[in-house]
Amino acid sequence: MDIDRMSSMLNSYKKLLERERDLVVRQQFNDFAKHLGLQEEEIETYYQSFQTMLSEVDHDMPLAQKLKACVESSFFTDILTAKTSNRERELRKITHLLSVFIQKSADNSTSDEQFIQNILAETLRTAADAIQTEKSEDQTLNEAWLDSLKLGYEIFLGRKL
Repeated sequence: MDIDRMSSMLNSYKKLLERERDLVVRQQFNDFAKHLGLQEEEIETYYQSFQTMLSEVDHDMPLAQKLKACVESSFFTDILTAKTSNRERELRKITHLLSVFIQKSADNSTSDEQFIQNILAETLRTAADAIQTEKSEDQTLNEAWLDSLKLGYEIFLGRKL
């Protein structure tokens, strides 16, 4: 077997594995979105937001900045504010579901992506368990939760990294 033919086969195999990984992540996202009670037509918009978040953190920047970009992304805001009638208990559950989804999708990522996603998932779990929201009169509970989540993230990073 010549080198060119072997190289072509390996490239084809790599593309196949990438497609399979993308399909698995997409299915995991759909399962996550259905757990949240999102409508079919909303799921595509949220998935695109998720993909945008991943592409933004794919740039060469320090780990803390990558994690901050994830937590401050429109994806997080969109998911956590999808339903405006949430109570704190529901927001805590959504944050845990988001953590589980990120953890599962990390299993299908490259080692660098996986490391970031594992830290992000742990950060979300830790923050969700510790958050006590205090909302001001001009804030919704969802906005107060996001602010508390960002604060919890900053505290987590200060201790862990």
